[in-house]
Amino acid sequence: MLQIHPEVADALSAGRPVVALESTILAHGLPRGDNRRVADEIEQQVRAGGSVPATIAVLDGAVRVGLDPGQLDRLCCSDDIAKLSVRDLGPALALGVDGATTVASTSALAHRAGIAVFATGGLGGVHRGAGAELLWSPDNPQSVQWSPDNPQSVQSPSTNLPPTHQPEVARPPGTSARSG
Repeated sequence: MLQIHPEVADALSAGRPVVALESTILAHGLPRGDNRRVADEIEQQVRAGGSVPATIAVLDGAVRVGLDPGQLDRLCCSDDIAKLSVRDLGPALALGVDGATTVASTSALAHRAGIAVFATGGLGGVHRGAGAELLWSPDNPQSVQWSPDNPQSVQSPSTNLPPTHQPEVARPPGTSARSG
């Protein structure tokens, strides 16, 4: 049920860098029209950095790791795209439900596909005032705990090192920090 786009599969087998991209921001986080433009911009930025983009979603009863333009169009334009976290993957696959992957499910599926790096437009579960001990998961080799909209959030690279504060980073095209 894991279908890896040929470009992504070729890059993985050749040891070239691949960046997994979550799809919930496209299906549920950005307005229609903007979402498709941002999808292209993000994939272009990944390519400009020398990596192959692999947007992850569930379509037609299968996990898709890397989407073609028609699949991206469908993801960005359809009213019938569910928001799928890890707990939702099994039922969605069994029922043939189309869905966009959250940060959690993208991380799990990317790991299963052999992709060690992923990018996201933001984390929904990182809340102001939460301590680093609540955010860091040493059991997750891809632990990503950072939100551009929340300077209190932290990230931890794929090591056993403690979380690090990341106050300044470049933002993806078409996004901006919210004050608050």
